[in-house]
Amino acid sequence: MTVTNQPIVFSSGTTLGATQRFNRLELSLKGTFDRTINQNATQSDGTMIDLAANNFNAYGVTGRAAYEISPKLKPFVEATVDTRRYDQRLDQKTDLSEARTASRRAGAPHIR
Repeated sequence: MTVTNQPIVFSSGTTLGATQRFNRLELSLKGTFDRTINQNATQSDGTMIDLAANNFNAYGVTGRAAYEISPKLKPFVEATVDTRRYDQRLDQKTDLSEARTASRRAGAPHIR
């Protein structure tokens, strides 16, 4: 069987943050919230595939520190932690209703 309609995926979110400069040091903190909703799919025989198990909320926080070495060079370090919380469990035996990730990165963008 094949899916006869392309399920619509709706996502929306918001970010709120603040940045403070202390001479050449710049510190930033931001929080995020996202919501994703999946429409059900219909198969060629008319049966529905319930995709509601894929609906989730995502929450995250990112911290960043940058230091201006010169007006053209400002290296930074950044760390992010987020949680994706699904509306439904994967199945009755497994509780995979939440996923957590953490990432970090560093760089030195060249400012023109």
